Amino acid sequence: MAVDGVPFQDMANLQNGTWIQSENNSEYYKGFSQFFPVSKMISVYPSESDVSWADILHLVPPKGYQRYYYSYANNTVVGKSGLSDISELAEYEKSMNWRLEGIIEHLSCFLFPQNSFTDELKTIEDKFFATDDAPIFYAYVISTDDIQHMGGNVLPLLRQLDQMLARVQARYRELIGEKLEIALISDHGNNHSFPGIRVGVEEFLVNHGYKIADKLNDINDVVIPTSGIMNVFKVYADKGHIAPLASELSSLEGVDLITFQLDNAINEVYILKPDGQMAVVHKKTGTDLFSYKAIKGDPLNYQSVLDKLKDANLLQEKNYAHAQDWLQYTIDEYYPMAPERIIRGHQETVLNPSPLIVSLKNGYEHVDPWTKRMSQIVTTGGTHGALDKYSSNGILMTNFSPTQNTSTDRLWKQLGKLPSLHDYHLDQAGIEVVSGELLAKSARNDFIKQEKYVSLFSHQKDGVVHFWFPELKDSPENWKIKIQISDDDELILSKVFSKQKKNRDLVVGAEGVDFYYPLQRILQRRLKSNMKLYFDVTIDNDETQTSIPTFNLETNENSKVVVF
Repeated sequence: MAVDGVPFQDMANLQNGTWIQSENNSEYYKGFSQFFPVSKMISVYPSESDVSWADILHLVPPKGYQRYYYSYANNTVVGKSGLSDISELAEYEKSMNWRLEGIIEHLSCFLFPQNSFTDELKTIEDKFFATDDAPIFYAYVISTDDIQHMGGNVLPLLRQLDQMLARVQARYRELIGEKLEIALISDHGNNHSFPGIRVGVEEFLVNHGYKIADKLNDINDVVIPTSGIMNVFKVYADKGHIAPLASELSSLEGVDLITFQLDNAINEVYILKPDGQMAVVHKKTGTDLFSYKAIKGDPLNYQSVLDKLKDANLLQEKNYAHAQDWLQYTIDEYYPMAPERIIRGHQETVLNPSPLIVSLKNGYEHVDPWTKRMSQIVTTGGTHGALDKYSSNGILMTNFSPTQNTSTDRLWKQLGKLPSLHDYHLDQAGIEVVSGELLAKSARNDFIKQEKYVSLFSHQKDGVVHFWFPELKDSPENWKIKIQISDDDELILSKVFSKQKKNRDLVVGAEGVDFYYPLQRILQRRLKSNMKLYFDVTIDNDETQTSIPTFNLETNENSKVVVF
């Protein structure tokens, strides 16, 4: 069970026993006694849901830190501020056996989080007992995060969760005669700091000569994509302006620290505090070695950590230490696992990483315009996203095995690599456009890494059409696919492929469900700038005909189909 945003300290308090305040009374409660002691699960940086869950489940890195993000390939912000995160399902949500869907349902979680949580638990319980074809059932609960964003207390919800899990376990033993094994995971924490002070970063930058924009067309343009209420924000700007921009932003009220990466720097990120303290973190290429070196002062207050690593003979030349040792020796620090998390946050965890990330002090927050308007109607509360322990410390606990303190990218090793994760491609036919580079990162498409496909996909950075038909899962022998691509004026391409014909352009996946079409190689002479394309794909097999809803795509100024 993935419980979004449950902080480590709240769960630890519940297991040890604590007072739970409600509207009318307070109650002493000691819960989750059927579980082993909770462990810390250190989030990615920034400590936000989309990147954290993708890291936990070892999915392909998302395009942005949130579903409203800046795209380098498009040179524009993609999505809708404040709405994309509740109107579009991320891959980790699709990979769950149950998750909340729909804009109205998500808005209800913010407006009526207690009622929504009760509905979520009931639906999960009913869905679980109605599911008999999944050896592992994955459920995702979002109300636990939403109630904290709205200034509510998550402890009553966790008490309700404890009681629900006890009931489910008892019913399962009665029906099956065996123990139901349960793992609880959260993706980050929450600072419980509200009401927060809104940082006026847009006004601040305009007063310093910058222009807030959706594209980077001028050296003074700055893009700050934010969705929701966060105590972190990501900045995209002209690569030559990153260092001076970081220096100027350090004087903004509410800033805790800034991490930034200079142009063409690989495995090297600087840390800057408002008082001028500065350090640099490095990763040694091809290893799990990370270093922290103070330049002025000690912005992370890590000198005692370095001393302990040195005393244990774990600190190598130039302050390098293995990632696992950084985890062990910084787990209780204010900035846990900072060297590794900072490097990964700027380079690895998303496809469009920011060169400059601002982590705010507790009590300060950055809000998108849509959420700002909504917050005039309802009370808002705590948040997350920053580098500190309050935002970063999530949970890992089970009722079948003791757990150890871990991080998002390591967690799955303790749970048997999360087997039987739900494959949403088998729910219904669908289509997407990705890059060959991105396909190579997908564990689901290991066959693409075979030698005969390397040359076909390795250079397809501007578009491979991937479509899938679960109808072929049990009858992949005979099929005929028709692909039509048109624009507003005419039919550009019409192709028919079949099982019997040799398919020079179409690559069929290992199970006969997935199909890959190297779009750019076929269409490059027919594409124009800023062109809207419409894809119609239909498949016939011996029994049925299935069509995928028309899929739209646009080209950029260079007449290329843009992927992310």
